[in-house]
Amino acid sequence: IAGTITLSEPVFIQEWQTAIVAMSKEVSRREAQRLKRAWRGNDELRTLQPGQYVFSGQYSIDEITDILMEWPKTNNERLTILEWRNKRDVDALLVTKGLIDSGEYLAFVTNPDIISKYATRYPFLAQAIEERGSIATLEWFLYPDTYIVDSSKDVIDQLVYLQLEAFNDRIWKVYGDQLTSLTQWLQNKWYSFPLSMYGGLILASVIEKEENKDANKPLIASIFFNRLEAGMRLDADITLRYGFSEPYETCTPSRIAQHLDDKGNEYNTRAVAGLPPTPISTIHVKSVQALFEAPKTDYLFYLHNKNGE
Repeated sequence: IAGTITLSEPVFIQEWQTAIVAMSKEVSRREAQRLKRAWRGNDELRTLQPGQYVFSGQYSIDEITDILMEWPKTNNERLTILEWRNKRDVDALLVTKGLIDSGEYLAFVTNPDIISKYATRYPFLAQAIEERGSIATLEWFLYPDTYIVDSSKDVIDQLVYLQLEAFNDRIWKVYGDQLTSLTQWLQNKWYSFPLSMYGGLILASVIEKEENKDANKPLIASIFFNRLEAGMRLDADITLRYGFSEPYETCTPSRIAQHLDDKGNEYNTRAVAGLPPTPISTIHVKSVQALFEAPKTDYLFYLHNKNGE
């Protein structure tokens, strides 16, 4: 039908999305431009209730607008993936909510066929595979945020797709070019050590878990740059946790303290030189941003007080 737009699947509006951002992922570029012109100045479409909006057929722009202005359909599950958590934590969250059996999320994000499928869609995965030869999990590219999924369908497939899309939108589209030329950026700052895109993500993940306050992250990045330049160990206690292969809750500070001299744990940057072999958590954009906002300092150490300052 002339002038209509075909939508054969439900559309999920996430908390950070406007109508045009969400719909642009479902329609052609020309159709997205039509919607953008029609919705210009409609503030209500900028703050939609997050959730699933059901479409199945051909719609005029007015009909699409009417559906979006209604309350979203039910069967929605709101999932908050916290910063600095890993794949085991997300698996445990989904189990607690009764959405999956234990281990299903872990199996999905480490499935080589799934990784290969998404690598054809996302350049950051393809580049990580090119740098490393292979990657064993998607978890480091699964962006931490709050997501809305349809609990009556495949929750894992929906969640992983949304997390990868968020990483692409929040990190790769903003910092992808800088990450791919990170060594040159460091040389311009008078550092001599090389750091690949993947290495930059590893360091950003360490910053993510070492520093809770966004304002402090650039300074922490500067200190880590200085340690790497000086050939020092990174000395970040938090990296040990990933090597334990356990959820966050079981890796207490006392458990970490007992293993600070363990050279058998390749994630122990207290005992093993250089970066950990992989990132150690999900990564928020603020931790990647910190790499490129790091001031040039001579600092090699930092200390938090009891308030985390």
